[in-house]
Amino acid sequence: MNLRLEDLRKRLLREAHAGNAFAMAKYMRFQFSFFGVKTPKRREIFETWTSETIGKREDLKADVLSLWNWEEREGQYIALDLMLGNLSLFKKEDLQYFESLILTKSWWDTIDVLAPSIVGKLCERGLFSYEDLGNYWIAKDNFWLQRSAILLQLKRKEKTELQILFDWILYRATSSEFFVQKAAGWALREASKSHNQRVLEFLRENNKSLSPLTLREASKYIL
Repeated sequence: MNLRLEDLRKRLLREAHAGNAFAMAKYMRFQFSFFGVKTPKRREIFETWTSETIGKREDLKADVLSLWNWEEREGQYIALDLMLGNLSLFKKEDLQYFESLILTKSWWDTIDVLAPSIVGKLCERGLFSYEDLGNYWIAKDNFWLQRSAILLQLKRKEKTELQILFDWILYRATSSEFFVQKAAGWALREASKSHNQRVLEFLRENNKSLSPLTLREASKYIL
């Protein structure tokens, strides 16, 4: 571990709290261990640390990978914040890098930032194609990549390309995987805020194809 990350770790350890760590691990179904540093304090530590450690693209990628390898989940959360603050440093050839992060220590808390807020934003900037990338990931056997495809456009609001979202959801409509069904409902619910009538029509036309979970999640804001 480099000196900058050692310093970050020390800062987090000073704020570690066993009770918080247990509660946070329990909330995540004991998939990961935690320092027990709550989000406001973690972000305060992160902001003071990054003000001293801004680096170049390769430094950024190396730091993210190191943080991703931390046993404590806060390491992955800080890695996400580090990427969010430096999106302009990434290049088209980094797609495999993002895919490796999606496939490592996978759970909804990291996927739901990586897909829409990091890779999705890079699609918005023209680095990747929403359609090409979504078509590629939705066809993969890994359900985290499938979820990532469905969530790529989550933040696009009125810019959401509905037909490709509908196509991805229908491609995996027979999936029994909770995280895929939930993502489909969530993506449709967000799209309905800007495209209420078209999402309603899609739900009506595909009522028998979509899972009850997807339909329930998608219908929250349907008028």
